[in-house]
Order: sequence, then C-alpha cells, then structure tokens
Amino acid sequence: MLDVPDVQILIGGDAFSKKKTRSRIIFRAHIIGQEHVVVVVVVVVVVVVVVVVVVVVVVVVVVVVVVVIVVVVSYVYTSRL
Repeated sequence: MLDVPDVQILIGGDAFSKKKTRSRIIFRAHIIGQEHVVVVVVVVVVVVVVVVVVVVVVVVVVVVVVVVIVVVVSYVYTSRL
C-alpha cells in the first residue's frame, strides 16, 4: 500500500480515513483470530474430557480385573483347604 498520510478514501460512497480502514481490518482480523482461539479451546477441552474418560474407564477395568483375580484366587485357595 502507498504511504499516504491520513487521506480520505472513498469506499462505496462513504469517506473513510486510511487509519480507520486499517484499524477496522485489524479489528476484523482480531475477531477472526479469536474465533480460531475459541475453536482451539473447544477442541482442547474435548480432547481433555476424552482423555479423562478413557483414563477413568481403564482404571475401573483394572480394578475390576484385580478384584476378580483376588476373589478367584481366594476361592480356589479356600476350597483346597
């Protein structure tokens, strides 16, 4: 872009200064950037929730397997006595 000091630019019949136009473009880019941040935050939250659920399920399965093994071993041990 040309370095024109604060010249009125005609856009659709309305007069905008170059500074205002630039600040609006920056503002729109900032909003678009925030939308991307929101999407990233939502994805991160979903991934964290999925990981927590998987960890909880794995822990529950391990506990159930250990309890079943202990019960079976104790039953076999007491039945041999």
